[in-house]
Amino acid sequence: MVLVSLLGLLVLTLIYFVVRSQNLQRQLYQYKAAQKAGEAQFRFTLGNTNYLAHELQRTFVSRLEKTHRHGLIKQEDYDIALFILSNFANVVMLCCEKQASVQEAVNRTLNKSSMRLETLNHFISQQPSQIKMVWIKNQLNGYISACNQLSMMGQLQEATAEETEKASA
Repeated sequence: MVLVSLLGLLVLTLIYFVVRSQNLQRQLYQYKAAQKAGEAQFRFTLGNTNYLAHELQRTFVSRLEKTHRHGLIKQEDYDIALFILSNFANVVMLCCEKQASVQEAVNRTLNKSSMRLETLNHFISQQPSQIKMVWIKNQLNGYISACNQLSMMGQLQEATAEETEKASA
């Protein structure tokens, strides 16, 4: 009788662990499905971010080239600003994909070019305060804002000069 009750207890224990194992497998499957959905969403979002970054880069570069064609910006400043804006999408993607800071991403792009960090820092230090302040933040939103303002650099300088003339008149 004791043997039968012990055998019954072992069977109940076995049934408990089998049911628990099945529940754990079901949960594992749900977690894997959720992870796949999250990865798919991440890839989709990253792809859209890449597209938008390249479109913004194209817009920024075309604005800068327009400003340069009208002679509103010096050649040296144009070359440095063109470097910054031509690498805009790479910097944005490094920040989004690798969670790098803007400074790390800019340093990576500088390593692949002949531009020096000192030249870039000197160029930024000569810019108006609204560009310097957002650049110094070392955050992606500040970098995007700075690039937007750099792309209109000559136009901003011309508008500031006109406002100064009007104020003095």
